[in-house]
Amino acid sequence: MSENVEYFFENEVGYINSKELYNKYFECIKIAGISTPLSSLKKNLGGILISKFGEEALDLLNSNPLKNDWLSYLSIERIKHIHPIRHVLLMVALSNSVQEFLTNEFGYKPFGNGPWACMNILSDHYTMETIKDINLVFNKYKGEFQGEFKCNCGFTYILNIGENSPLNIENFHFRIKEKGDVWNREFSKLVSRGVPISEIATITKQAKGTVRKIIKFGHDSFEQEKARKRKLIIKNEDIQKNINRREWIKLRRKFPNLLRTELIAANKSLYTKLRSKDAVWLDENLPLSKRGRSKLSKEAYFEKDLAYLEKAKYVINKWSEYEKQADKLIKITKIPILVRIGLDSRYVNKYKMTFSFIKSVLESHGDYQIRIIKNCIATHFDDTELKRYKILSLSGLRKLEPQAKKYLDDIIKEHNTPK
Repeated sequence: MSENVEYFFENEVGYINSKELYNKYFECIKIAGISTPLSSLKKNLGGILISKFGEEALDLLNSNPLKNDWLSYLSIERIKHIHPIRHVLLMVALSNSVQEFLTNEFGYKPFGNGPWACMNILSDHYTMETIKDINLVFNKYKGEFQGEFKCNCGFTYILNIGENSPLNIENFHFRIKEKGDVWNREFSKLVSRGVPISEIATITKQAKGTVRKIIKFGHDSFEQEKARKRKLIIKNEDIQKNINRREWIKLRRKFPNLLRTELIAANKSLYTKLRSKDAVWLDENLPLSKRGRSKLSKEAYFEKDLAYLEKAKYVINKWSEYEKQADKLIKITKIPILVRIGLDSRYVNKYKMTFSFIKSVLESHGDYQIRIIKNCIATHFDDTELKRYKILSLSGLRKLEPQAKKYLDDIIKEHNTPK
Protein backbone atom coordinates (compact mmCIF):
# COMPACT_ATOMS: atom_id res chain seq x y z
CA MET A 1 0.00 0.00 0.00
CA SER A 2 2.83 2.42 0.87
CA GLU A 3 4.34 1.98 -2.61
CA ASN A 4 1.01 2.85 -4.23
CA VAL A 5 0.68 5.95 -2.03
CA GLU A 6 4.23 6.99 -2.90
CA TYR A 7 3.60 6.51 -6.64
CA PHE A 8 0.35 8.51 -6.38
CA PHE A 9 2.11 11.57 -4.96
CA GLU A 10 5.30 11.31 -7.00
CA ASN A 11 3.22 11.41 -10.19
CA GLU A 12 0.99 14.26 -8.97
CA VAL A 13 -2.21 12.33 -9.62
CA GLY A 14 -4.15 14.96 -7.70
CA TYR A 15 -3.70 17.33 -10.66
CA ILE A 16 -5.45 15.08 -13.20
CA ASN A 17 -8.56 16.65 -14.72
CA SER A 18 -11.66 15.65 -12.70
CA LYS A 19 -13.64 14.59 -15.77
CA GLU A 20 -10.75 12.51 -17.12
CA LEU A 21 -10.27 10.78 -13.75
CA TYR A 22 -14.01 10.12 -13.35
CA ASN A 23 -14.29 8.67 -16.86
CA LYS A 24 -11.38 6.32 -16.19
CA TYR A 25 -12.92 5.18 -12.92
CA PHE A 26 -16.25 4.58 -14.65
CA GLU A 27 -14.65 2.54 -17.44
CA CYS A 28 -13.11 0.30 -14.77
CA ILE A 29 -16.44 0.11 -12.95
CA LYS A 30 -18.18 -0.95 -16.17
CA ILE A 31 -15.51 -3.59 -16.82
CA ALA A 32 -16.05 -4.87 -13.27
CA GLY A 33 -19.72 -5.35 -14.16
CA ILE A 34 -21.13 -3.15 -11.37
CA SER A 35 -22.13 0.01 -13.27
CA THR A 36 -25.80 -0.96 -13.34
CA PRO A 37 -28.18 -0.56 -11.73
CA LEU A 38 -26.92 2.85 -10.66
CA SER A 39 -28.85 2.59 -7.41
CA SER A 40 -26.60 -0.33 -6.38
CA LEU A 41 -23.30 1.02 -7.72
CA LYS A 42 -22.04 2.36 -4.37
CA LYS A 43 -22.97 -0.83 -2.56
CA ASN A 44 -21.25 -3.02 -5.15
CA LEU A 45 -18.15 -0.83 -5.33
CA GLY A 46 -17.99 -0.82 -1.54
CA GLY A 47 -18.15 -4.62 -1.63
CA ILE A 48 -15.12 -4.71 -3.96
CA LEU A 49 -13.15 -2.42 -1.61
CA ILE A 50 -13.98 -4.55 1.44
CA SER A 51 -13.13 -7.75 -0.44
CA LYS A 52 -9.77 -6.27 -1.50
CA PHE A 53 -8.62 -4.63 1.75
CA GLY A 54 -10.85 -5.95 4.56
CA GLU A 55 -12.94 -3.86 6.96
CA GLU A 56 -10.19 -3.59 9.59
CA ALA A 57 -7.71 -1.94 7.21
CA LEU A 58 -10.40 0.37 5.80
CA ASP A 59 -11.42 1.36 9.35
CA LEU A 60 -7.81 2.39 10.08
CA LEU A 61 -7.93 4.66 7.03
CA ASN A 62 -11.40 5.98 7.96
CA SER A 63 -12.57 4.69 4.58
CA ASN A 64 -14.91 1.82 5.37
CA PRO A 65 -17.83 2.36 2.94
CA LEU A 66 -20.19 0.73 5.44
CA LYS A 67 -19.41 3.45 7.98
CA ASN A 68 -18.47 6.43 5.81
CA ASP A 69 -20.41 7.57 2.75
CA TRP A 70 -17.37 8.85 0.84
CA LEU A 71 -18.28 6.93 -2.33
CA SER A 72 -21.11 9.47 -2.81
CA TYR A 73 -18.38 11.88 -3.94
CA LEU A 74 -17.61 9.72 -6.98
CA SER A 75 -19.04 12.16 -9.54
CA ILE A 76 -17.48 14.66 -11.96
CA GLU A 77 -18.52 17.59 -9.76
CA ARG A 78 -17.42 16.17 -6.38
CA ILE A 79 -14.55 13.80 -7.20
CA LYS A 80 -11.98 16.51 -6.37
CA HIS A 81 -13.11 16.33 -2.73
CA ILE A 82 -12.17 12.64 -2.35
CA HIS A 83 -9.15 12.20 -0.09
CA PRO A 84 -5.94 11.07 -1.89
CA ILE A 85 -5.75 7.86 0.17
CA ARG A 86 -9.24 6.96 -1.00
CA HIS A 87 -8.21 7.54 -4.61
CA VAL A 88 -5.37 5.09 -4.00
CA LEU A 89 -7.83 2.55 -2.57
CA LEU A 90 -10.11 2.90 -5.61
CA MET A 91 -7.27 2.61 -8.12
CA VAL A 92 -5.80 -0.49 -6.46
CA ALA A 93 -9.23 -2.14 -6.05
CA LEU A 94 -10.18 -1.54 -9.69
CA SER A 95 -6.84 -2.21 -11.40
CA ASN A 96 -4.40 -3.84 -8.91
CA SER A 97 -2.08 -0.81 -8.57
CA VAL A 98 -1.96 2.97 -8.96
CA GLN A 99 0.67 2.63 -11.69
CA GLU A 100 -1.46 0.17 -13.66
CA PHE A 101 -4.51 2.44 -13.32
CA LEU A 102 -2.59 5.49 -14.57
CA THR A 103 -0.63 3.89 -17.40
CA ASN A 104 -3.21 1.49 -18.86
CA GLU A 105 -6.02 2.45 -21.22
CA PHE A 106 -9.33 0.91 -20.15
CA GLY A 107 -12.11 0.36 -22.63
CA TYR A 108 -15.47 -1.21 -21.86
CA LYS A 109 -16.28 -3.56 -24.76
CA PRO A 110 -19.32 -5.66 -23.79
CA PHE A 111 -19.94 -6.61 -27.43
CA GLY A 112 -16.34 -7.47 -28.31
CA ASN A 113 -14.20 -5.82 -30.97
CA GLY A 114 -16.40 -6.34 -34.04
CA PRO A 115 -17.09 -6.00 -36.89
CA TRP A 116 -20.81 -6.64 -36.43
CA ALA A 117 -23.64 -7.74 -38.68
CA CYS A 118 -25.96 -5.31 -40.48
CA MET A 119 -29.62 -6.33 -40.10
CA ASN A 120 -31.00 -4.29 -43.01
CA ILE A 121 -33.11 -7.01 -44.62
CA LEU A 122 -33.66 -4.88 -47.76
CA SER A 123 -29.94 -4.36 -48.41
CA ASP A 124 -27.52 -6.50 -50.43
CA HIS A 125 -25.35 -7.03 -47.33
CA TYR A 126 -27.97 -8.35 -44.89
CA THR A 127 -26.29 -10.23 -41.96
CA MET A 128 -22.84 -9.39 -43.37
CA GLU A 129 -20.36 -7.93 -40.84
CA THR A 130 -20.15 -4.40 -42.21
CA ILE A 131 -20.51 -2.37 -38.98
CA LYS A 132 -17.11 -1.18 -37.71
CA ASP A 133 -18.08 1.01 -34.73
CA ILE A 134 -20.83 1.00 -32.13
CA ASN A 135 -22.15 3.65 -29.77
CA LEU A 136 -22.56 2.60 -26.13
CA VAL A 137 -25.49 4.42 -24.50
CA PHE A 138 -27.19 4.26 -21.10
CA ASN A 139 -30.90 3.47 -21.17
CA LYS A 140 -32.26 5.32 -18.15
CA TYR A 141 -35.60 3.54 -18.41
CA LYS A 142 -34.02 0.09 -18.08
CA GLY A 143 -31.12 1.29 -15.95
CA GLU A 144 -28.53 -0.47 -18.11
CA PHE A 145 -26.18 0.09 -21.03
CA GLN A 146 -27.09 -0.75 -24.61
CA GLY A 147 -25.18 -0.85 -27.87
CA GLU A 148 -26.31 1.13 -30.94
CA PHE A 149 -25.09 -0.60 -34.12
CA LYS A 150 -25.18 1.70 -37.16
CA CYS A 151 -24.24 0.59 -40.67
CA ASN A 152 -23.09 2.91 -43.46
CA CYS A 153 -26.43 2.22 -45.15
CA GLY A 154 -28.10 4.08 -42.29
CA PHE A 155 -29.72 1.06 -40.66
CA THR A 156 -29.37 1.22 -36.85
CA TYR A 157 -30.39 -1.35 -34.26
CA ILE A 158 -29.97 -1.85 -30.52
CA LEU A 159 -28.70 -4.75 -28.43
CA ASN A 160 -28.71 -5.10 -24.65
CA ILE A 161 -25.65 -6.11 -22.65
CA GLY A 162 -25.33 -9.89 -22.76
CA GLU A 163 -26.93 -10.28 -26.19
CA ASN A 164 -24.30 -11.59 -28.58
CA SER A 165 -26.18 -11.82 -31.88
CA PRO A 166 -29.10 -9.85 -33.37
CA LEU A 167 -30.14 -13.03 -35.22
CA ASN A 168 -31.30 -14.55 -31.93
CA ILE A 169 -33.51 -11.65 -30.86
CA GLU A 170 -37.27 -12.27 -30.85
CA ASN A 171 -39.41 -9.42 -32.21
CA PHE A 172 -36.30 -7.79 -33.61
CA HIS A 173 -38.35 -5.03 -35.25
CA PHE A 174 -38.70 -3.44 -31.80
CA ARG A 175 -34.89 -3.04 -31.71
CA ILE A 176 -34.70 -1.02 -34.93
CA LYS A 177 -33.86 2.59 -34.13
CA GLU A 178 -33.46 3.89 -37.68
CA LYS A 179 -34.00 2.19 -41.04
CA GLY A 180 -31.93 4.50 -43.22
CA ASP A 181 -32.04 5.60 -46.86
CA VAL A 182 -31.33 2.17 -48.40
CA TRP A 183 -34.23 0.51 -46.52
CA ASN A 184 -36.57 3.40 -47.40
CA ARG A 185 -35.62 3.30 -51.11
CA GLU A 186 -36.09 -0.46 -51.41
CA PHE A 187 -39.39 -0.28 -49.50
CA SER A 188 -40.66 2.36 -51.96
CA LYS A 189 -39.72 0.06 -54.87
CA LEU A 190 -41.85 -2.76 -53.39
CA VAL A 191 -44.82 -0.40 -53.06
CA SER A 192 -44.41 1.02 -56.58
CA ARG A 193 -44.34 -2.51 -58.02
CA GLY A 194 -47.73 -3.16 -56.41
CA VAL A 195 -46.52 -5.84 -54.00
CA PRO A 196 -49.38 -6.63 -51.54
CA ILE A 197 -49.13 -5.22 -48.01
CA SER A 198 -49.11 -8.71 -46.46
CA GLU A 199 -46.16 -9.72 -48.65
CA ILE A 200 -44.27 -6.47 -47.90
CA ALA A 201 -44.82 -7.14 -44.19
CA THR A 202 -43.37 -10.65 -44.63
CA ILE A 203 -40.36 -9.41 -46.62
CA THR A 204 -39.55 -6.52 -44.26
CA LYS A 205 -40.56 -8.39 -41.06
CA GLN A 206 -42.79 -5.45 -40.12
CA ALA A 207 -46.35 -5.55 -38.82
CA LYS A 208 -49.04 -4.96 -41.46
CA GLY A 209 -50.24 -1.90 -39.54
CA THR A 210 -46.74 -0.44 -39.61
CA VAL A 211 -46.48 -1.03 -43.36
CA ARG A 212 -49.85 0.72 -43.91
CA LYS A 213 -48.74 3.75 -41.82
CA ILE A 214 -45.47 4.08 -43.74
CA ILE A 215 -47.35 3.90 -47.06
CA LYS A 216 -49.95 6.41 -45.87
CA PHE A 217 -47.72 8.98 -44.12
CA GLY A 218 -44.36 8.35 -45.79
CA HIS A 219 -41.09 7.25 -44.24
CA ASP A 220 -40.08 10.64 -42.85
CA SER A 221 -43.45 11.47 -41.33
CA PHE A 222 -43.72 8.02 -39.73
CA GLU A 223 -40.24 8.29 -38.16
CA GLN A 224 -40.85 11.90 -37.15
CA GLU A 225 -44.04 10.91 -35.35
CA LYS A 226 -42.21 8.17 -33.45
CA ALA A 227 -39.43 10.62 -32.56
CA ARG A 228 -41.98 13.23 -31.48
CA LYS A 229 -43.63 10.75 -29.09
CA ARG A 230 -40.26 9.71 -27.68
CA LYS A 231 -39.28 13.36 -27.10
CA LEU A 232 -42.63 14.04 -25.42
CA ILE A 233 -42.11 11.13 -23.03
CA ILE A 234 -38.57 12.29 -22.24
CA LYS A 235 -39.74 15.90 -21.79
CA ASN A 236 -42.50 14.88 -19.36
CA GLU A 237 -40.05 12.74 -17.39
CA ASP A 238 -37.54 15.60 -17.24
CA ILE A 239 -40.25 17.98 -16.03
CA GLN A 240 -41.24 15.52 -13.29
CA LYS A 241 -37.58 14.96 -12.40
CA ASN A 242 -37.03 18.70 -11.90
CA ILE A 243 -40.19 18.93 -9.79
CA ASN A 244 -38.94 16.08 -7.59
CA ARG A 245 -35.52 17.69 -7.25
CA ARG A 246 -37.01 21.04 -6.21
CA GLU A 247 -39.21 19.29 -3.65
CA TRP A 248 -36.21 17.47 -2.19
CA ILE A 249 -34.12 20.66 -1.97
CA LYS A 250 -37.06 22.40 -0.30
CA LEU A 251 -37.28 19.49 2.18
CA ARG A 252 -33.56 19.76 3.03
CA ARG A 253 -33.84 23.51 3.60
CA LYS A 254 -36.87 23.00 5.83
CA PHE A 255 -35.07 20.38 7.94
CA PRO A 256 -31.34 21.24 7.67
CA ASN A 257 -30.36 19.33 10.83
CA LEU A 258 -32.12 16.02 10.14
CA LEU A 259 -30.01 12.92 9.79
CA ARG A 260 -30.22 10.92 6.58
CA THR A 261 -32.74 8.35 7.84
CA GLU A 262 -34.89 11.08 9.43
CA LEU A 263 -34.96 13.12 6.21
CA ILE A 264 -35.96 10.05 4.19
CA ALA A 265 -38.74 9.31 6.68
CA ALA A 266 -40.02 12.90 6.32
CA ASN A 267 -41.08 12.16 2.71
CA LYS A 268 -40.64 8.47 1.93
CA SER A 269 -42.68 8.71 -1.30
CA LEU A 270 -40.46 11.46 -2.76
CA TYR A 271 -37.32 9.57 -1.75
CA THR A 272 -38.60 6.42 -3.49
CA LYS A 273 -39.27 8.34 -6.72
CA LEU A 274 -35.81 9.89 -6.71
CA ARG A 275 -34.11 6.61 -5.83
CA SER A 276 -35.90 4.90 -8.73
CA LYS A 277 -35.45 7.59 -11.43
CA ASP A 278 -32.64 9.90 -10.30
CA ALA A 279 -30.34 7.86 -8.04
CA VAL A 280 -27.05 9.62 -8.90
CA TRP A 281 -28.42 13.12 -8.18
CA LEU A 282 -30.09 11.87 -4.99
CA ASP A 283 -26.84 10.40 -3.64
CA GLU A 284 -25.15 13.74 -4.21
CA ASN A 285 -27.90 15.57 -2.31
CA LEU A 286 -28.33 13.39 0.76
CA PRO A 287 -26.94 14.43 4.16
CA LEU A 288 -23.70 12.63 4.97
CA SER A 289 -24.23 9.39 6.83
CA LYS A 290 -23.69 9.64 10.59
CA ARG A 291 -23.28 5.90 11.02
CA GLY A 292 -20.11 4.98 12.82
CA ARG A 293 -19.44 8.55 13.97
CA SER A 294 -19.48 9.98 17.46
CA LYS A 295 -18.82 13.37 19.02
CA LEU A 296 -15.79 13.59 21.27
CA SER A 297 -15.12 16.08 24.04
CA LYS A 298 -12.09 18.39 23.93
CA GLU A 299 -10.45 16.25 26.60
CA ALA A 300 -11.00 13.10 24.52
CA TYR A 301 -9.49 14.75 21.44
CA PHE A 302 -6.49 15.84 23.54
CA GLU A 303 -5.93 12.27 24.73
CA LYS A 304 -6.21 10.94 21.19
CA ASP A 305 -3.85 13.66 19.97
CA LEU A 306 -1.22 12.50 22.50
CA ALA A 307 -1.70 8.90 21.39
CA TYR A 308 -1.33 9.77 17.69
CA LEU A 309 1.73 11.90 18.52
CA GLU A 310 3.45 8.92 20.17
CA LYS A 311 2.59 6.75 17.16
CA ALA A 312 4.04 9.36 14.79
CA LYS A 313 7.29 9.56 16.80
CA TYR A 314 7.51 5.77 16.78
CA VAL A 315 7.05 5.71 12.98
CA ILE A 316 9.84 8.28 12.44
CA ASN A 317 12.18 6.33 14.75
CA LYS A 318 11.46 3.18 12.75
CA TRP A 319 11.78 4.85 9.34
CA SER A 320 15.14 3.27 8.53
CA GLU A 321 13.65 -0.16 9.29
CA TYR A 322 10.78 0.49 6.87
CA GLU A 323 13.38 1.37 4.24
CA LYS A 324 15.27 -1.85 4.90
CA GLN A 325 12.07 -3.86 4.51
CA ALA A 326 11.29 -2.06 1.23
CA ASP A 327 14.94 -2.37 0.15
CA LYS A 328 14.99 1.28 -0.90
CA LEU A 329 14.93 4.79 0.54
CA ILE A 330 11.46 6.20 1.25
CA LYS A 331 10.86 9.93 1.25
CA ILE A 332 9.51 11.19 4.58
CA THR A 333 6.18 12.72 3.56
CA LYS A 334 2.93 13.34 5.37
CA ILE A 335 0.68 10.71 3.78
CA PRO A 336 2.87 7.62 4.46
CA ILE A 337 3.15 8.71 8.11
CA LEU A 338 -0.61 9.23 8.41
CA VAL A 339 -1.27 5.84 6.80
CA ARG A 340 1.00 4.11 9.30
CA ILE A 341 -0.63 5.77 12.33
CA GLY A 342 -4.17 5.42 10.93
CA LEU A 343 -5.04 9.13 10.82
CA ASP A 344 -6.90 11.15 8.17
CA SER A 345 -5.40 14.49 7.08
CA ARG A 346 -8.85 16.12 7.36
CA TYR A 347 -8.42 16.16 11.16
CA VAL A 348 -5.52 18.62 11.11
CA ASN A 349 -7.46 21.00 13.38
CA LYS A 350 -8.42 18.23 15.82
CA TYR A 351 -4.95 16.79 16.45
CA LYS A 352 -2.71 19.86 16.29
CA MET A 353 0.23 18.41 18.27
CA THR A 354 0.44 15.39 15.97
CA PHE A 355 0.27 17.40 12.75
CA SER A 356 2.73 19.98 14.09
CA PHE A 357 5.25 17.21 14.82
CA ILE A 358 4.72 15.61 11.40
CA LYS A 359 5.27 18.98 9.70
CA SER A 360 8.54 19.40 11.59
CA VAL A 361 10.02 16.10 10.33
CA LEU A 362 8.90 16.24 6.71
CA GLU A 363 11.62 15.87 4.12
CA SER A 364 11.92 18.30 1.22
CA HIS A 365 12.65 16.93 -2.23
CA GLY A 366 16.14 18.38 -2.03
CA ASP A 367 16.83 16.72 1.34
CA TYR A 368 15.56 13.43 -0.04
CA GLN A 369 17.91 13.72 -3.04
CA ILE A 370 20.84 14.40 -0.70
CA ARG A 371 20.00 11.23 1.26
CA ILE A 372 19.93 9.27 -2.02
CA ILE A 373 23.33 10.68 -3.01
CA LYS A 374 24.83 9.83 0.41
CA ASN A 375 23.44 6.29 0.23
CA CYS A 376 24.76 5.83 -3.32
CA ILE A 377 28.27 6.97 -2.38
CA ALA A 378 28.30 4.77 0.74
CA THR A 379 27.10 1.75 -1.23
CA HIS A 380 29.10 2.00 -4.47
CA PHE A 381 32.20 4.09 -3.70
CA ASP A 382 34.94 3.47 -1.15
CA ASP A 383 38.15 5.32 -1.82
CA THR A 384 37.61 5.46 -5.56
CA GLU A 385 37.24 8.74 -7.41
CA LEU A 386 33.71 10.14 -7.45
CA LYS A 387 32.27 10.86 -10.88
CA ARG A 388 29.12 12.95 -11.21
CA TYR A 389 27.62 11.04 -14.16
CA LYS A 390 28.16 7.70 -12.42
CA ILE A 391 26.52 8.85 -9.17
CA LEU A 392 23.50 10.18 -11.07
CA SER A 393 23.25 6.98 -13.11
CA LEU A 394 23.48 4.64 -10.10
CA SER A 395 21.10 6.71 -7.96
CA GLY A 396 18.50 7.13 -10.70
CA LEU A 397 18.41 10.90 -10.14
CA ARG A 398 17.71 13.22 -13.05
CA LYS A 399 16.92 16.85 -12.30
CA LEU A 400 18.53 17.90 -9.02
CA GLU A 401 17.16 20.50 -6.62
CA PRO A 402 19.61 23.43 -6.05
CA GLN A 403 20.60 22.26 -2.55
CA ALA A 404 21.18 18.69 -3.79
CA LYS A 405 23.22 19.96 -6.74
CA LYS A 406 25.39 22.06 -4.42
CA TYR A 407 25.85 19.12 -2.03
CA LEU A 408 26.90 16.81 -4.89
CA ASP A 409 29.40 19.34 -6.25
CA ASP A 410 30.87 19.94 -2.79
CA ILE A 411 31.16 16.24 -1.86
CA ILE A 412 32.83 15.37 -5.20
CA LYS A 413 35.32 18.21 -4.77
CA GLU A 414 36.05 17.30 -1.15
CA HIS A 415 36.33 13.55 -1.84
CA ASN A 416 38.55 13.87 -4.92
CA THR A 417 40.91 16.53 -3.50
CA PRO A 418 44.17 14.90 -2.42
CA LYS A 419 44.64 15.02 1.33
